[in-house]
Amino acid sequence: MRKYKKILAVFVCVIMIVVSFTISAGAYSEQDGFLYEFIDNSDVIEIIGISPTGQLADQQTISLPYSIRGVAVIQIGKSAFSTNSTVRNLEMTENILQISDDAMYRMTNLQSITLPKYLMILGKRAFAYCTALESVNFETQELKQLQEFIFYGCTRLNNVILSSSVLELEDYCFGHCMSLDKIYIPSSVAKISQTAFYSTKSGLTIYGEAGSVAYRYALENNISFVDISNRKSEELFQAVSSVDYWRNHTNISWYTQDSITALTTAYDNAVVVSENFFSLPEEVSTALDNLNNAYHSLKLKSMEELDNLIIQAENYLPVFFQYTESSFNELENALLQAKEVQQKELPSEREVQSVKNNLNDSISALQQVMKYDVNNDGKITLSDIISVQRWLISDYSLTQRNIYIADFNNDGVITLTDVILFQRYLLRN
Repeated sequence: MRKYKKILAVFVCVIMIVVSFTISAGAYSEQDGFLYEFIDNSDVIEIIGISPTGQLADQQTISLPYSIRGVAVIQIGKSAFSTNSTVRNLEMTENILQISDDAMYRMTNLQSITLPKYLMILGKRAFAYCTALESVNFETQELKQLQEFIFYGCTRLNNVILSSSVLELEDYCFGHCMSLDKIYIPSSVAKISQTAFYSTKSGLTIYGEAGSVAYRYALENNISFVDISNRKSEELFQAVSSVDYWRNHTNISWYTQDSITALTTAYDNAVVVSENFFSLPEEVSTALDNLNNAYHSLKLKSMEELDNLIIQAENYLPVFFQYTESSFNELENALLQAKEVQQKELPSEREVQSVKNNLNDSISALQQVMKYDVNNDGKITLSDIISVQRWLISDYSLTQRNIYIADFNNDGVITLTDVILFQRYLLRN
C-alpha cells in the first residue's frame, strides 16, 4: 500500500509538470524567430522576445514585423529583449504603440534606436543600462512622457532631440548618462523632475526657447542653456536650397574658378551647420551670411572680360573731343548699358555677352576727328580758316572739340596766332 502511494505521488507530480509545461508552452507562439502572444485575447499582438534557438538568435540587426500571420504587431512586451547582448540595431515599425517596462533593459550592445512615429507609451527602464547606446531618434508624434529610469545608465548616449509631443520628464529618466552632451527640450515640456539629469555629464547643455520650463530648469540647476528661439535655421535652410537649385540649373563653367570655389566652401559649411541641430545661433548666422555673400559674389568669366572692357572704354572719356560726336555718343550709350549689367547681382550670360559685344563694337567704331577740319567737311581749305576767324570776331563759345581741331600751336586756346599758323599751313600744302 505504501509502495502504491509513492508511485501515485510520482505519477501526480509528472502529470503536474506536464500540465504546467503545456500551460507555459501554450502561453506564447513563435514565428520567424519571434516569440509573441495576443494582448488580452484581442486581435493584436505583442512581441515578447526572440527564440534562443531560432533564426534570429545570433542576428545583430533585427527588424520587427508589421504583422504576424496577418495580425498587427503593436506592442513590445515587458523585458522582451532584456539582457540581450547580441543585437546592435533594433528596427521598429510605425505599428508599435507601446514599449513596455524593461523591454530593452541592459541590451549592452544596442547602439542606436529610432522610436516609432505613433509610439504612445515608453515604459519604465525601457533602455536602462544600454551601455552602448549612442543615439535615440525621437520620431514619435504621440509620446507624452519619459518615465522613470528610461535611459538610466546609458553611458554613451550623446546628443538627444526630444519631440514636441513630450510633456514630462520623470525621475532619473536621463540619470547617469555620463556622455550626454546636448539635449533639446521643446517648450511643450511642462514638467522636469529635479532628478531627471541626475549624475549626467558636468558639461551638459540644454537647448530650448527662452522663458520655457527647460530654460528655468537650466537656470535653477546651473546647467548651460542655449536659446534657439531666434536662430535663423529656416533662413539658412532656404539659402542652401536656393544654391542647390542654382547649381542644378546653371552651367557653372561660365563662372570664374575663384568665385565658384568661394561658393563651394561656403555651401559645404552651411550644409554642415544646417544639418547639425545643435549649431549655435551665431554659427547659423555666420554660415548664412557667408553663403549669401559668396552667392551674390559669383562672377561670370564673361563679366571679368566686361569689367576690363569697361575700363578700356572709360579711358576714352577724358579725350572724347578727339573723336567724332556721333561715334563717341555710340560709345557712351554702350558704356551706360554695360555698367547697368555690371551692377546687377547675377546677370545672365546672354545679357553680359550682349553688352560686351556692343561695347567692343563701339570702341572699334570710334572715329577720330580730322585735325584742322573746322567745318567738318572732310578736307582742309580756306573755309576752315574763315570759320575760325568768325569764332574770334563773334566771341563764339568754343567746345573742347572745337579747340582741339583748330588749336594750331596747342596752347589750349584759339587766338589770332592760330589763324596765322593755319594760313601758313595752307600755303605750304
